[in-house]
Amino acid sequence: MPSTPEEAAEPAGRWWPGPALFGAALAALLLSALTPWSDALFDDELGTSPWWVATPALLAALVLLGDRRGLPLAGALAALAAALGAIGFQRGTVEREATQLFAFQPEPGRPVVPLLAALACLTAAALCALLHRRRAPWLPPTGDSGRKARLLIATTLAGALLAGAATVGSGLTAQAIQRAEGEEPRVDAISRTVPAEERDQGVELSLDQYLEWTPYAKPTEVRWQETLPGAAALTECAVAAPPVEFGQPADAGRVAREHQRDPVVLHGTLVSVEAGDGEDSVIGYDTADGSERWRYTVPHGGTGEFQGPPDHPGRLGQVGVSPDCRVLVVAKSRTLVTLDANSGEPLRETALPDPAHRFDNPARTWTFLTGTSPSPHEDTWRPVVALAGTPEIFLEAPDHLIEVRQSNGDLLSVERVQTECLRLAMPAKRPNPLHEEQPQYLLTQGCALANYTSVPSLPENHDFRGGLEAHEGPLYREAPLAVGRIHALGCPNTPHITDFDVHDDDQLRNHNTSDDRILFAGTWCDDFAGPLLLEQRDIRTVHLAELPPDTELPLRPTRTDATPYSHVWLDGGTLYGWLAEPTEDEEPEPVLTDGRTSYVEREYREIHTGARPLEAAFAGGQPDTEVMRSVIVYAVTDEGDVLALDQENRDAALRVYAELPEAAGTCAGDRQITVDRAGLKLLTWCETPSGTDVTAIALERRSSTPYL
Repeated sequence: MPSTPEEAAEPAGRWWPGPALFGAALAALLLSALTPWSDALFDDELGTSPWWVATPALLAALVLLGDRRGLPLAGALAALAAALGAIGFQRGTVEREATQLFAFQPEPGRPVVPLLAALACLTAAALCALLHRRRAPWLPPTGDSGRKARLLIATTLAGALLAGAATVGSGLTAQAIQRAEGEEPRVDAISRTVPAEERDQGVELSLDQYLEWTPYAKPTEVRWQETLPGAAALTECAVAAPPVEFGQPADAGRVAREHQRDPVVLHGTLVSVEAGDGEDSVIGYDTADGSERWRYTVPHGGTGEFQGPPDHPGRLGQVGVSPDCRVLVVAKSRTLVTLDANSGEPLRETALPDPAHRFDNPARTWTFLTGTSPSPHEDTWRPVVALAGTPEIFLEAPDHLIEVRQSNGDLLSVERVQTECLRLAMPAKRPNPLHEEQPQYLLTQGCALANYTSVPSLPENHDFRGGLEAHEGPLYREAPLAVGRIHALGCPNTPHITDFDVHDDDQLRNHNTSDDRILFAGTWCDDFAGPLLLEQRDIRTVHLAELPPDTELPLRPTRTDATPYSHVWLDGGTLYGWLAEPTEDEEPEPVLTDGRTSYVEREYREIHTGARPLEAAFAGGQPDTEVMRSVIVYAVTDEGDVLALDQENRDAALRVYAELPEAAGTCAGDRQITVDRAGLKLLTWCETPSGTDVTAIALERRSSTPYL
């Protein structure tokens, strides 16, 4: 460009800022013009810039390449692009991948790329202003034309490279910051875990013992007794196990012959909670001796006298205990923390949606869905709940329903729901690493007609340790979700279901079939004297039974694997059961017909009653040589006697074949009993407002069937 008297007055050594600033401004504008395709450089999490931001930036770059007199126009276009970029940042969104169960998009994020484009254009506008004010020459004052051209190109490229590196570096820095924010702990927790060298310790079982329905044993002695600070639930961890091979597409798993003698190393953990001054804790206790194994503590800065739920006054939310070595903790109301139940190590923190709060304690907002619900007017929140052994579980808030992968806390789906709806969820069968995945079910009531939805599991296989095997193909549910309706049975209002359970025929018989039997218990209307128990057997047949008016709801169901009963429950100290198949002397007749569906009334049985009322029972079974299966029951009486009951034959009443008098003590609260296969013992505990008293009872294994 020709020199002017003003340019000649500028010192000769100051020629280089002109081309350097020119190259920097041009690079910034061109990079801003390319931001609609920024996902090729940055991850999708930063978003892209819209075309109406890139267009003025590109025009400014073209003007800048022209005559020097166009610098004011180039600066104005760059400033316009900067303003539009700021608007794109404020109004833009980063769409996240649709979730897999429902067609609801997660909350979108805010795109960073338009903001980076705005900053780059703003920088270019400032550089254009500086160039317009400069009067110095853009060429070296000495040297031949070739040398001047080379110096000019080098200086321009240096400015462009510096500006490009600064722009791209800003984008990468923003991406790193965004990722770091996502990786930063959401909960300021203190975690005391099991040392690495102790995590593989446990009790060795044979593969047959691990897979058996219920161990056939007799109680022998009290192994230990401890008082825990809060409610409790049991989980088992297979820390070592033979590999499971799965067929395609969804065959049941198998263990190769060369690994069938490999032992399963099992460790039991009893999980409890403690609310204290300034902190809440989730604690894992070793079922071998009752000692504390690990502790996960969440400080909250308050006191144990916080006026929240009386049974758990701290800031920690509900704790879900999986049977497959996972503990899921709702912490600080908006974070789901997944813990390894064997070591107490935090595996993942998952951000939860922010729904409306309905409690003084926001941590109570999210609750795990189970198969029971007392009534729409009662507070159903418990500090600790036992979760189903399904790959996916559900949590609900007043206006949200979410699906979470149980093994690692991944958020799989989110749906906005009606606040007045009540929901229950149950799996199709007990967890078993050799079983193919069966559908689980969601029941919805209170906002419309009561109905249930079959939710197929995602196409993944689980090993003994709750891990995931690689699966080829998309992780989504291809089939439409099947919906079934619960009949009102002539009542003007929809029923209120308090119990929701599912069994498949493989649990009830020796042959393999995938037919599910769905059980409902609840109240219908005044036309019935008491609650009803319904079993949806297939599309054409529903069995029903009317329970006594004073039956306590929800029922106190007991585990019913491999028994001739599809449902067993405890009421008033007596154990009742509903046979999976009608007996020969039963002649059930339809009492109602709805289209092709017949409603058949049947009788339930009194399985056990006596002078010593039962407070808790665990009903399981062992395979019989014929079609049906035998019954084994472990129970605790109101005086603390621990009983073991079986049948002399399949048609006989239950008999007590072993007992341990007053082993568990009396209970002034809620009594529970379960079998801990790690060490072969019974665990029974009594929950009261002051704590949970736990008693471990040693078992001595008997023969494989009750009849031998």
